[in-house]
Amino acid sequence: PVVVSYDSSRKIYTMTSDSSTAAQELNSLPKHQVKITTSVKDYLDVSLASGCTSAGFTTASVCSSACS
Repeated sequence: PVVVSYDSSRKIYTMTSDSSTAAQELNSLPKHQVKITTSVKDYLDVSLASGCTSAGFTTASVCSSACS
């Protein structure tokens, strides 16, 4: 599982692992996909008409404190 946050000013989604197992998987696998299902709803509580899967992406570590 991961936690997804959105920075509306920069229009960037950030996925952060909430467990060491998820972090290891994100770091070790070369490519990932995001699957969005019809259970996702907008602010009017309307579900997506159909689900979709991303083309794929890779991950990068971001140093947030005590970086050298």
